[in-house]
Amino acid sequence: MCDVRDLAKCEAEVGEGKNLEWTCAQCGKIREADIHPYTRKITRIRRRRLAGYPFRANDLTPEEWDDLGLLEEYETRADTSRPRPVMMVRMKE
Repeated sequence: MCDVRDLAKCEAEVGEGKNLEWTCAQCGKIREADIHPYTRKITRIRRRRLAGYPFRANDLTPEEWDDLGLLEEYETRADTSRPRPVMMVRMKE
């Protein structure tokens, strides 16, 4: 995923404007802004949980726990030898 540091590095190498737009279009990294906000939220929750944040049962909704579980299953089974697509999850309305 392209983060702020990656973007700053590219800006320093190619400059801003059309050159940067073209470079980003050719890059295989996904920009954080292109990922659905709910997917970013579940990913942040997973990171915090892996870091040891003490989530309790009622800290998340049942749907969030389910989505977190799906993400855990996906990450656990993922084959690290090939690039993985980003899991796009949308909230139920």
